[in-house]
Amino acid sequence: MMEKVFTSPSLNNVRKVLELMKTKIFIVFIQTLVYLISNQFIYAQSESISDNDIIWLKSIIHPLKTFDPTIENTEDLEILGQLVGDKKIVALGEVTHGSSEIFKMKHRIIKYLNKQHNFDIFSMEAAMPEADRLNEYILDGKGNPTELIRGMHFWILCNQEVLDLVEWMRLENQNGHPIKFCGFDMQYYEGAIENLKNGFKYDSKITQTIDELNDTLNLYKLRSNMPIIGFVSEQQENTVNQFLKKIEQEVNLKNFGKSEKEWLLRNLRIIEQSIKDYPWEREKYMAENFEWITKQNPNSKFIIWAHNSHVMRTNHHETLLPMGGYLSNDFKEDYLNIGFAFYKGSYTALSHNKIEIQTAEEAENGSYEYIFYQLQEPLFLIDLREIRDNNSLQTQLFKNALKFRTVGAVKTREFEEKDILKDYDLLIFIAESTNAIQMKY
Repeated sequence: MMEKVFTSPSLNNVRKVLELMKTKIFIVFIQTLVYLISNQFIYAQSESISDNDIIWLKSIIHPLKTFDPTIENTEDLEILGQLVGDKKIVALGEVTHGSSEIFKMKHRIIKYLNKQHNFDIFSMEAAMPEADRLNEYILDGKGNPTELIRGMHFWILCNQEVLDLVEWMRLENQNGHPIKFCGFDMQYYEGAIENLKNGFKYDSKITQTIDELNDTLNLYKLRSNMPIIGFVSEQQENTVNQFLKKIEQEVNLKNFGKSEKEWLLRNLRIIEQSIKDYPWEREKYMAENFEWITKQNPNSKFIIWAHNSHVMRTNHHETLLPMGGYLSNDFKEDYLNIGFAFYKGSYTALSHNKIEIQTAEEAENGSYEYIFYQLQEPLFLIDLREIRDNNSLQTQLFKNALKFRTVGAVKTREFEEKDILKDYDLLIFIAESTNAIQMKY
């Protein structure tokens, strides 16, 4: 008689538990493996660059020979001309307000676009009314260029590199190849007040009103303890607007020519903007002023000079836009922007209330600058649209935001996470920066 094999219920349970544990261990193993592989990919994406990545990037960059604007040979810039095509607006950024190499490279590009592609208006992140006086020197030699640059309020413009650019524009106009200069910034009201007084210099009654407006603005600025007015109360804003409305009525009543009338009204608008200098409002107003310039010159082609943060398309916020975002929305395909970056070196910035030479933080692993530096090309142009519009495996290197240097007028933390594919069409990389040569301010 065969003995019956008896399997206890507890043994079955043990087997089930063991099978379940095997399954869970396998799942955990797979999850861990996926995690390690994905992390390794992310690490490779942000922290290192492979030989294949270098080969691919080298195949799409365009090395440039020099940033020196005095070099007449521009064969290396012809690729820029091709990329610009028939666009009417080219915006040149800068990663800091104090890099000599970036300023010189922008000068060289302005010179090339003017001579080879008929760009005839150069517009700068500078006080709009005061910039118009510098244009009088550029066109007719009126005034002292150094004093006129200082008169635009921004120490970031008071350097030898900008002076060299101004003198070149003056020479071009003398040689019959015209290029005009203008500003689009709105933080200062002083130049606008002076223009209004000049417009009504034979009308003592309106001049008195303008003087009263100026006294009111001076008082608001004094109370703010800043070189600009900044925030004003609703009551203060209403007081200023009453003056502006009264002067505007007189502008419309007087027998001004069309262009003079438009210019006086724009100066009134500059004053109105200057008392609404809230965060991000400046971006909207600079875009508005630049668009006004384009309407006054419908047949012109324009070059913009401003910080990277102004010419870029997005600040990665749903509602707030930089100037470049407004311009991109309004001018569509006519707008092309170029960001700038460098790997190491020095620059000029404000620190502890002093304009000083700053040693730049050397770009670390995980930054765009670190990746670009591995290409061992000291100066090059890259078309970011080639990467933006390409979903191949190689382009994944740039598909997530990485660290990117951004320094304004003041020395602060230098690197932030940015998505340069969304921000810029083209980018110019310079391996090493030196500080701009400051004039006394």
